Amino acid sequence: MKKIVQRKKGSKNQGMVVDFNAYGGVQSAWNKLDIMDSKTYAQAYLTSVGGNLSDISEADLRSWIQDALAGSITGTDWQNEVLRVAPIQSYDLSLRGANNKVGYGLSGSYFNQQGIVHNTYGKRIQGNGYLDYTPLTNLKISVGLKFSQNDYTNYDQGTYSSVLGTSLRKDPI
Repeated sequence: MKKIVQRKKGSKNQGMVVDFNAYGGVQSAWNKLDIMDSKTYAQAYLTSVGGNLSDISEADLRSWIQDALAGSITGTDWQNEVLRVAPIQSYDLSLRGANNKVGYGLSGSYFNQQGIVHNTYGKRIQGNGYLDYTPLTNLKISVGLKFSQNDYTNYDQGTYSSVLGTSLRKDPI
């Protein structure tokens, strides 16, 4: 019989072995779309309605377009409002050992990834332990325990209904 998955075990008469690994970093959007600023948007909007401010019937919209053309409104790049530089970190710890009759191991990991979209994240905690007992040469008794907990945000990723899709369609003014 061939084993597909094999865990690290302590060798016979081996003292306790401790392993620890950690990493951390940051992540960010690697490609943002180039979008119109408020002045360019106002010029495009004005052109689309005939080119005259008087052709815009809503007073508020006419005022916004006029202010944007004058440069007194900076506008909003909604991609910058939705996206962020986000940290990521992971920690793993394991202990294992054995003597002539008993082998043991205990391990755990913690993973935390904040999403590049505000209010998104993924967290995972995992652990496992085992105990092997060999009272006779041809008899081995093993017991193991595993634990996993995942917590993450799940948001709509549709082209038109997602946070990112909405941020690209939103007017800058």
